[in-house]
Amino acid sequence: MTAEQSEGWWNDHVSVMGRRGVRRRQVDAWQSRAHTPGTRAQIRRWARWETVSIWLLLGGLVAVCVCAPGLGMGFGIWGEFDDRAPSWMWGTFGSVGVGCALLLCGAALGSHAQDRRLTALYADGHACIGRLDEVITHPGGGDDPTTYEFLLSAELSGTDDTEPRTLRRRLYWGEDDSWGAGPERWIGRRIRFRHNTLDPDDLFDVRFDGWAGDKTRRS
Repeated sequence: MTAEQSEGWWNDHVSVMGRRGVRRRQVDAWQSRAHTPGTRAQIRRWARWETVSIWLLLGGLVAVCVCAPGLGMGFGIWGEFDDRAPSWMWGTFGSVGVGCALLLCGAALGSHAQDRRLTALYADGHACIGRLDEVITHPGGGDDPTTYEFLLSAELSGTDDTEPRTLRRRLYWGEDDSWGAGPERWIGRRIRFRHNTLDPDDLFDVRFDGWAGDKTRRS
């Protein structure tokens, strides 16, 4: 998952915890961008899977936090006073394993569901080819990776009632080893992206759709 998706699915969906009304309005807002019943159904479906992933993460976190201290204490007692492990310790060990599995499943499901929901969110939008004008680098520190902001522009042709105008968008991108010397060398490259509005300054209404000239596109 790239930082382009850095709405941050955890922060973006933490409202599900005891705030079902807020979550429902959020999903309704997403659906309002869709133009077809099929796309709205996809948005609802993947939003539900994102909610499921949150509960999996919470369940795994509770299992690990509650059982891990008991497991450590059990090993200490076992090694100090007894040659045989108490029976309850094996159950605690299994609970920690289940908790770790829930955390892994929740993270994987959340990443996949958010990617599919974002794809559906822009499925009925506009597609265009723009230009990468500037790259802003945010250096990482410690365990935090380096991330980037791409400043994009695209020329929109005018109609009988409107003048040609420049569409501007801001795209977040995570650390990528394929950059080689760095993404700055990609400035000026043509880029495909999707957007739902024609507002030239709605900076965050953007979905990366590939590099112009590449045969691969996001699905």
